[in-house]
Amino acid sequence: MINKFLNAKHWQLFLLLFGIPFLLQMFMMQHLFSSFENIESQGDLTPLNLDNFFIATIGVTVLYMAIFYGWLWSIGTGLQSKIPENLNMKVGRFKIALIYPVIYMSLFVFFISSVFSSPQNLNTSLFSLIIPLHLLAMFCIFYAMYFIAKTIKTAELKTQLRFSDFAGEFFLLWFYPIGVWILQPRINQIHQEEMDHDIDQHLVE
Repeated sequence: MINKFLNAKHWQLFLLLFGIPFLLQMFMMQHLFSSFENIESQGDLTPLNLDNFFIATIGVTVLYMAIFYGWLWSIGTGLQSKIPENLNMKVGRFKIALIYPVIYMSLFVFFISSVFSSPQNLNTSLFSLIIPLHLLAMFCIFYAMYFIAKTIKTAELKTQLRFSDFAGEFFLLWFYPIGVWILQPRINQIHQEEMDHDIDQHLVE
């Protein structure tokens, strides 16, 4: 799976990360607005319609998260073989930073769904935990993008870097709908060079 992300073309990732989720959200919103417009002729909006909309929203969110975090994971781990051994990249810390937001978002969706299904059982004390947990998840995402930006640039230059050296890559990851068009061809090239090197080493042996 990692190789599939590293070999994917920029337009393919753009469609998967932005194009398809955006179109699905537009379709869902149009369907919801149409349901509200038909309230007078068809009666009140049934819980089933709202449930279907909520389930569809969760489905789109899960699809987006799986692709986005799978892409980030593939870059952060898959390009490490191109990093010189004397440059320690702390991959374990990166993995934790990327796994935590996934766990948090999963628990958050479960919490929100339970609130919608049983509002009378709402525990207001849980809301006090959301803000710090959410801030921690945001920090982890920014750290993961920091790590990935440094990985890409280090794989290219093979030297110790400061943040100013890969700040451009960091902001391209932050604004990924634009950044994917610039970063992914470079990732393709780094990965292809690694594959060509492995083939040459195999032929020599």
